[in-house]
Amino acid sequence: MLPATAQYAQIWPIVFHGISVISNQITPEHIDYNAFDHWDYSQAIFTLKDLKVLFDCKPGTVIHFCGNLLTHEVGSWDHGDHICYAYLVKKSIFDGLHIKSPGWSYLKEVKKAVMESDIKYYK
Repeated sequence: MLPATAQYAQIWPIVFHGISVISNQITPEHIDYNAFDHWDYSQAIFTLKDLKVLFDCKPGTVIHFCGNLLTHEVGSWDHGDHICYAYLVKKSIFDGLHIKSPGWSYLKEVKKAVMESDIKYYK
């Protein structure tokens, strides 16, 4: 472990996953196979095309979803800094610790839940 990161690693609250930081970049539509609120942009749109939903991403917005089930993207934003913390949990963690994984999410079930919610969607 690098000395500069040792103090942070010792207090990292969630030891069984990784984190990827994406800063000031658009993220084209993709699937991932393998809340600080002082940013200076005022609007970005997060899209889940499979569900036909758009989320208005103002600074501090948190969106939790299954990245290996749904294609997703963040397009351009109006101005300023924009950052994404993508949290990753690998199946090997559950296997290595002999813990039962939560199971699969199914697109049909997710679509049904969205349709029954008050989330705005596009056609």
